[in-house]
Amino acid sequence: MPATWSFDEMKRLSGLDVLRGKDESAEPASKNEGRGLYKQIEHENDKNIQDAQQRINAYRSDAQKESKDFEENMDQYQKDLMKGDSPKKPTAPEPGPAPEVAGAKKVPDNLNSFVDFLHPWGGHWTNFGVLLAMLFGLLGATGIALRSQDIG
Repeated sequence: MPATWSFDEMKRLSGLDVLRGKDESAEPASKNEGRGLYKQIEHENDKNIQDAQQRINAYRSDAQKESKDFEENMDQYQKDLMKGDSPKKPTAPEPGPAPEVAGAKKVPDNLNSFVDFLHPWGGHWTNFGVLLAMLFGLLGATGIALRSQDIG
């Protein structure tokens, strides 16, 4: 039992990020904002998808606007031709470069700089308190056992 709490405190003092998210008590001040590696990668991939969707929607909107402007210019061109004018023929819009989509982030192969989990009830002061209580409990139980042997 003491090894569990001691090991948890050593992981907390190491300053390493956790692999999992808030349910594993990741530190909110870390670069992952308390999400853990797996949740952070999921968050970044979701953000990439959302950004790509926004860029695609903007590209589609621009293409539709250019197409509509071209249709209006062609209508005006035809009207000017009917009047007997010699207007310049509008050119069809060229599609711009397609929006780029960022690749998905992957979990790194080397996870040495991460801890698997932190005790859900743990914390710096909680771990210290539990270990101290165990120490005093052990010393008290030892004292009682030694005293009972002396008396008996």
